[in-house]
Amino acid sequence: MPIASAAAYSRTSSKSLHNQSQNNRASNNNTSDDSFFDNQAIPTSIIKGSMTRQPSKLHSFGDNDNSGRSNDDDNYQYQYQSSQDYEQPPSLLQYIRTKCGAIVDDERFSLFILLLIAINSIMYGVATFPEVKNSPSLVSTFETIDMVVLVIFTLESILQFTFNGFTKFIKDGWLVFDLIIVTISWISIEIDELKALRVFRALRFVTRVSILRNVVVALFSIVPAITAIFTLLLLIFYIYAVMFTQLFKDYYSEGYTSQDYFGRMDYTLFTLFQILCMVSIYICCFVS
Repeated sequence: MPIASAAAYSRTSSKSLHNQSQNNRASNNNTSDDSFFDNQAIPTSIIKGSMTRQPSKLHSFGDNDNSGRSNDDDNYQYQYQSSQDYEQPPSLLQYIRTKCGAIVDDERFSLFILLLIAINSIMYGVATFPEVKNSPSLVSTFETIDMVVLVIFTLESILQFTFNGFTKFIKDGWLVFDLIIVTISWISIEIDELKALRVFRALRFVTRVSILRNVVVALFSIVPAITAIFTLLLLIFYIYAVMFTQLFKDYYSEGYTSQDYFGRMDYTLFTLFQILCMVSIYICCFVS
């Protein structure tokens, strides 16, 4: 009997110790988990009605644990985006400018404008023939086509102005040049003396073809060098004018020449210009 009581007591004590050990282990686990999550600093920002959790690095077991868990696996990102942060739809003006830009930047539209420029330029040449000038029906047809082309060019300028805006439009010299030509064309409708200026629409080839634009830009870039060369030639021209005036100023009074070519400085300058252009063979022979 005492042996049985001792065995029962031993089993009860072992069971109590086992339960207590499990409770302590569970308590330690809960405490570890709580401290694990409490130690995580996950910043939260609330901006314009949206809450965003920034990514943070969780506890790494690399130093104290052999679980092989890497730092990259411990990155978490929680993002809660409200409807207020969604991109606002574009305004009506932005929508119109976008559509205008899509039209003017379209290669097919550029080719169409280039074709109209070519047709319009050829029409001005054909309109000079007597067969066209003496036919009222052909003249009326040409005027109608010219008006249609002018309206299309005007619409193109409006699209360019809408897409680029005032500041960018004014800063672009090619667009301003197109606008000036279109404006002159509209003025020439009311003033007959300016109708001859409509042929300047052919210069729009320069604004539409990149190679021609590069040539024009290159010409303007060498203007300083050309100015220096012109100044040097003018200086040489002046030196010879002074020298010829001093040498030949009495030739007319002495009867060597039929006209006074070198009697004054202005006469000599004009005479040398004629020699330069080879206008008067007599003067060239006399000087030689």
